[in-house]
Amino acid sequence: MAGTAAKSKSNVPMYVATIIGLAVYAVGTYAVVQTAGGTDVTSTDSNTPNGVTVGPPAFK
Repeated sequence: MAGTAAKSKSNVPMYVATIIGLAVYAVGTYAVVQTAGGTDVTSTDSNTPNGVTVGPPAFK
């Protein structure tokens, strides 16, 4: 196909769509985390039976 050159398309719409998609994902993730209770860590948050300690256990 001599003489038919392909027109080059701009990548700007793809970049803009990617940035908008990333922003929507970030806002959605933030909203879900805040709905679930946020990321605050308090001294009552623990999955151990002894609770949260400040340092390592005492040496015996």
